[in-house]
Amino acid sequence: MAKHSEIKNKNESLGFLIWQLSNLWQRNVNSLLIKHNLTHAQYAVLDAINSLSESSKNIAQNKICEFAGTDKMMTSKIISSLQEKKFAKRVDNKEDLRSNSILITEKGKAAFLKSKSELKAFEAKFFSTLDKKEKGFHKKAEAIITSNTTK
Repeated sequence: MAKHSEIKNKNESLGFLIWQLSNLWQRNVNSLLIKHNLTHAQYAVLDAINSLSESSKNIAQNKICEFAGTDKMMTSKIISSLQEKKFAKRVDNKEDLRSNSILITEKGKAAFLKSKSELKAFEAKFFSTLDKKEKGFHKKAEAIITSNTTK
């Protein structure tokens, strides 16, 4: 005969609560970003391109992968979808002729900056129930990710 779970209430499971929180957050983020014709993955890649372009004019795909925490194949597909929307473009990399440099277009930058502003306001409201003492949650979440990520 199968044993019953020792968890009497589904909210006793930290993993289940994190899953619920993540789903709720993602639903809200996706509904916000869709207004700007962006998926969350596209937003993350635009964020990487925009941030990296502040220090370099030649942004290789592998740098975007490192910044966004995405794999090469996924990043390539996302960049292609951003190109179709005219949010990004590939140009010859003047520092490395074997690769392209990825640039954010004016249209892409406008969509990114508008969605970034709205996303920041959403996150402030979404996480507003955390008091100052609980703000350490961010560092603890980073520690969990770091300790469970293999490189």
